[in-house]
Amino acid sequence: MSNSILEMSEYPVRRLQFGAGFFYKAGVLEIDRAALNELLLEDPRIESADCEIVAPGEPVRITGVRDVVEPRAKLGGEAQVFPGALGPVIAVGAGHTHRLSGVAIMSETTSCRTPWSPGAGSAWRWKCRRGSNAA
Repeated sequence: MSNSILEMSEYPVRRLQFGAGFFYKAGVLEIDRAALNELLLEDPRIESADCEIVAPGEPVRITGVRDVVEPRAKLGGEAQVFPGALGPVIAVGAGHTHRLSGVAIMSETTSCRTPWSPGAGSAWRWKCRRGSNAA
């Protein structure tokens, strides 16, 4: 076994918002929505992308959830956060991981219709993303 150690830097997110760039300051994470959608679409397995922000307590329903992950990144070398999913299967547990706590990324891949809406009772449709490898 290696003598390497895992270092973790935590960045607690108290508020997430769309803005003109990507930055974190004092618990506020700002995300450029258009740039993020463009970045996601660079992956040929993703047919469309439409990022939304949902906070606890908001009157929304999220359906067709495929995965929920905490945002993490390992920078430099061959290090990776999710071996086997984002790259080859390699040993983990060493290096430096940067973690955004208090926030999660959810992916969903199906559309649905519901017979109600929060106000008027008319049918409404979720904006959904569908990957080409979706089941």
